[in-house]
Amino acid sequence: LVTINEMVRHNIREPFQRLTITPVFDANGAITNFIAIKRDYSEHRRLEQAERRVDRQYRLLFEDAAVACHQVDLTGRITLVNRAECELLGYSPDEIVGRKTWELRDLDGQRDGRERFFRRVSGVEPLRPYKAVVHCRDGRRLTVEVHHRFLHDEAGQLCGLHMALIDITEKEELHAQLAETNRQFESFVEHSPDAIFVVAAGPEGAYATQSVNPAFLRITGFQPGQVEGKTLPEIFSPEVAAAAV
Repeated sequence: LVTINEMVRHNIREPFQRLTITPVFDANGAITNFIAIKRDYSEHRRLEQAERRVDRQYRLLFEDAAVACHQVDLTGRITLVNRAECELLGYSPDEIVGRKTWELRDLDGQRDGRERFFRRVSGVEPLRPYKAVVHCRDGRRLTVEVHHRFLHDEAGQLCGLHMALIDITEKEELHAQLAETNRQFESFVEHSPDAIFVVAAGPEGAYATQSVNPAFLRITGFQPGQVEGKTLPEIFSPEVAAAAV
């Protein structure tokens, strides 16, 4: 039995043909003739090459993506990680691949991360973006927003998740600073000995009162709820109202 693989160039393509030659023997064991079977595997080979190209292009896009990404199987084990995630967390690919995805989170979030992962892959919980705190190799803690989508195999069966981690640490810190500034301002207004009122422009340029502090009520004699929503001329004399704006 002889198998010959022939590569024949045609229109810059390389059709792949397999020729199988089987000898036929007589009663004395001598070869009398041959049976040749020729099969054309060109289309099959082209499909294989196309699949490899698509896989290679996907891996290049995945690897070169600016967003940190990794893929996990249905047990939560990380099977693939890109360069951006390694740079974000400070780990090498070998230190990330093989770990459970929730192990990247801080200790307080690992149990919740594990439970939510299995709720998502089982369909109990929808795939919605969520926030998580992850640990970096150098000890830093980053707040990330996690986005994900399902992965399916060639048969269309669910086989894992593709997860993207967007670093929102700076954004969260700014929000926290803004919240603290607002808290301090509200505390100042609440305890200030001076009458303070907050107004907003309404229709036709009229200014309506939104809120007042306790000192304002004490000084003016108004009761809580009597001022909010009123325009300045409804509260003050025309001269005072005009001076206020």
